[in-house]
Amino acid sequence: MEVMLKYFSHNTRVVNFWLTHCVFPLETKQFAQRLACNAWHLADNAHGMVAGFSGTNDNHRLLPLQVKQHVVEEPSLKATNGKMLAVILDNPTYSTLTMDCNGSGPALVWKSLLDKAISEGLHAVMDCGALLAGVNNREAAEYLLPRLDAERFQGVCFFQDKEGWMIIDNQRHCLPRKSSPIAERDAFVIFDDARCRGADLQLQRGAVGLLTLGPKMCKDKLMQAAGRLRQLGRGQTLRIVGTAEITASIMTISQGVQPTSLHVLQWAMHNTVQTTMDGIPEWSRQGLHFANTKDAPERTMLDEVLRLEDFYGRGRAQLSIADVVGKMADTQGVPGRKVCPMGFDPSTITQRALLYGSGHFVHAGGTAEEECERELEAETELEQEVVTVVPRVTPCSHLDWDYQTVFTASAPTALSSAAQVMKLEYYVGSVLRGNFKDLAWSPSVYCTGNFAFTFISDEHCGSDDFHRPLNWILAFLDGKVLLVSEREADAILELMWTPAATHASASPSTSLSMVGSAPMLVNLCYASAGHDTATHPQLALPVILNSNDVMLQRDDLQHASRFGVDAIASLQLLNGHASFSDQQIFHLRSMVSGHREAALALVSMRGKLPTFPRSHLEKACDGATQE
Repeated sequence: MEVMLKYFSHNTRVVNFWLTHCVFPLETKQFAQRLACNAWHLADNAHGMVAGFSGTNDNHRLLPLQVKQHVVEEPSLKATNGKMLAVILDNPTYSTLTMDCNGSGPALVWKSLLDKAISEGLHAVMDCGALLAGVNNREAAEYLLPRLDAERFQGVCFFQDKEGWMIIDNQRHCLPRKSSPIAERDAFVIFDDARCRGADLQLQRGAVGLLTLGPKMCKDKLMQAAGRLRQLGRGQTLRIVGTAEITASIMTISQGVQPTSLHVLQWAMHNTVQTTMDGIPEWSRQGLHFANTKDAPERTMLDEVLRLEDFYGRGRAQLSIADVVGKMADTQGVPGRKVCPMGFDPSTITQRALLYGSGHFVHAGGTAEEECERELEAETELEQEVVTVVPRVTPCSHLDWDYQTVFTASAPTALSSAAQVMKLEYYVGSVLRGNFKDLAWSPSVYCTGNFAFTFISDEHCGSDDFHRPLNWILAFLDGKVLLVSEREADAILELMWTPAATHASASPSTSLSMVGSAPMLVNLCYASAGHDTATHPQLALPVILNSNDVMLQRDDLQHASRFGVDAIASLQLLNGHASFSDQQIFHLRSMVSGHREAALALVSMRGKLPTFPRSHLEKACDGATQE
């Protein structure tokens, strides 16, 4: 199996065969008809006994008609909504989350959020806006530990799947909350998105929580998250934070005024109303389907929508809710069935929908009765285009040097001093702004000054966006490799192809004798491929005068041995590659193990961040054995 995995795991024909004959027939199997049930069927029973509980009542209009919102006569409970609104208004602080980038890689939202909580001395994060998405709670807790004030917090309390609530102390001992000697009031608490409802932890009486906002957040979710502070308004306080996009959305409601908790509530109420309006057509469709299929199971069988034309062929338009629901009622109505067996007239559904949706419009297609209506009614996804403002810098002037010295040099350091040859370790440690010096770079790799310096350094510019990608290299007989700029490569090629008559000191015989020891000019991608296959790299040229004549006689050069595997791995990593050959993976692990952030920053710097997940590089960073 290991041999088969090695040779077939990346074979596209094998992958295509597996998908075509094993995966797609099973996972994408479709039927001509389907049985359809919904929440109305779940809430229906012979005795009409339906009971449930919710701490908020904002969505009760979209419940099936069998479920009634019970009005509690207890005065203290009637005031719950008002009390929660009052305590949130008493905590007006709202701020925009800034994305601080220290030059070592892309700013991560979750790190910026936790850094903000630490810098402001807060006690808990209620992440109902899901800003911690992309990182598990354990990793977030370990990020917090070395940054917390040990005198105030003895650890971090967080929820872990399967294990439940856990507390990790400052010595990184992690125990279940119930068996931990540390109480949650003595720890920093992370309420992830799923735990912003129902979680009940006892925090300090003077605890300050940070509540995050997410797109289209409704009032019920906001209230539930704020309610994790059980003593809110009685000693505990709240601060609200959102990303720049959320702030811009709130300011459309506040008419440009700097947002406070009042504007956040107005924004959440606006979202609640809009969400309810968008849900009325689907509520009506499900109710009408239930009314027409109750005690008539033969009607629950619906034709499946399979053709793309049925899904996407009909145009979408802004229609009033009255028009949408009316068309549903006409289409789903069953002749002779005026009253549903559950005891109410199906017209009750349409009347209720018209009452709640009066004066409102939704985007819908011409077949609101189809199952694909849920997709048609889905909110329009807006493609977010992030425009990164790159600081203005002054480019460096290219410095020409005596390129003739390449033809006689036996090592990079033997070139003209004007070439400003430096080791790769110095380049990544002193020229690049990112923290890459701790990686175990190959000592055999060098670069020229023209390659290293692309713009005049400015202390206010913390960007690595202008650094030159790796393209041309000079490989020397002793295994050392020199990175050169495109202009330097062009100049060397021009000298190599200049007719011999212009070089009084060179002759074909002299050039032939130098072929074996001459440096080799080759593109990095061909050098890497040649090293992996132990063959002569394609388009590799020995750096000798009158190269055209010599190459006609000597086309069997074997220079693969010139490239050390550590040198190739270093070059590939610096160029942002995430996939490596079997020979390179061992050296890769020794380079990047334990340095995930630096490796991630290198890949991001080259614009190849999507290639990082589940790649050879990610596994090497985590110290995993490659299979």
